[in-house]
Amino acid sequence: MRTPFAVVLLIFAAGLPHHPSGLSPQAPAERPPVVGLRLSIDGRSPSRIRIPAGQQATTGLVGKGAVGMTPFVRESWIELVVVRLPEGGEAEPGEELARLELRLGEIAQVDAGFMRLEIEWIELLPRTTDGADETTQGPCVICCVGCEGEWQCSCWVETPCGGCCCPNACACPGASTAGSDTGAPGQAGPPPASLCAASSGG
Repeated sequence: MRTPFAVVLLIFAAGLPHHPSGLSPQAPAERPPVVGLRLSIDGRSPSRIRIPAGQQATTGLVGKGAVGMTPFVRESWIELVVVRLPEGGEAEPGEELARLELRLGEIAQVDAGFMRLEIEWIELLPRTTDGADETTQGPCVICCVGCEGEWQCSCWVETPCGGCCCPNACACPGASTAGSDTGAPGQAGPPPASLCAASSGG
């Protein structure tokens, strides 16, 4: 029986003014709520991510492409902007695929061409931190998990293979995943910036 395997990447705030995933450090005074989504690609086992409102997370298939998702919190719903990201991680806005209005528990589908993405809004949380300054060296602001040909990048990711969280940038359910070896494993692909990589099995 094949054991699921996750590739986890942690991306740090220092020296990272821009990143292809769209997540960037915010000043400590700016603490937007955190939006939780459940994602399923082409009917596969779902993953869950959390995204600070107004920031972008990414999901995609290795070697095929990626989409970015940016939530905005409205009175009783969220607006979720979904874009197809340019190849190679260029700093371009990407092609808008959908602008969704989701209420809690609602599910929407987006056809990105190379994959069909099912999205459900599952939670809205206050943004909590461990009290450290995320603009200093050390605390990560993005983590990425590669799992069975898929990858997800956000401040909290949970997949069938494993998960990760950056407590200074997100609302984490527990301790964050700690990285060790510098460099990006070839499977994960998208984040080329300052990385700390780790792996976990399930």
